[in-house]
Amino acid sequence: VLDAIYAAAAEKVGEDSVDEFILLPTDVAVASSTDDANVVRVVVSRNTIPEDMMALDIGDESIEAIVAVLDRTKTVVWNG
Repeated sequence: VLDAIYAAAAEKVGEDSVDEFILLPTDVAVASSTDDANVVRVVVSRNTIPEDMMALDIGDESIEAIVAVLDRTKTVVWNG
């Protein structure tokens, strides 16, 4: 499915602009558990999630990027 989404985006905006058209997180908030309120939230690159942790949300850098896009956007399709 993801390949089809990227192909449709590339057809619409061109191959070189797909990553600007489809906004994916660059960093994520991770933790070792969701069961303990005292677990520390850590932000890491989406490619470096430690094996003993799980991604729970987007990270601070991604939040800033999304807010910047939303400030100038008329329509948003959000999944997830």
